[in-house]
Amino acid sequence: MNRTSFRAMGTEIVAFGSDGSGVAEFFAEAEAVFSRFDPDSQLSTLNADPRSSVDVTPEMAACLRAAAELRLRTGGLVDPAVGNSVAAWGYDRS
Repeated sequence: MNRTSFRAMGTEIVAFGSDGSGVAEFFAEAEAVFSRFDPDSQLSTLNADPRSSVDVTPEMAACLRAAAELRLRTGGLVDPAVGNSVAAWGYDRS
């Protein structure tokens, strides 16, 4: 079994498997889309856009739909729309 480790998403990622190829690339691609710490990520770009309607990639749209569903299913306990509050609490950098 192979062990692969690298930094991504503000933490150390350790993956085990028969073939570690592609794991770091997968996380790099996900980080480019979903990182709130990278000002060039799709999420950061979306959050910074002042328009009320913005086109997003199918990948981001699927994530936003899933997040909205989780907010409904948990009565707001899980809410992806609290980024400003989280940053105000001091968690605004990796």
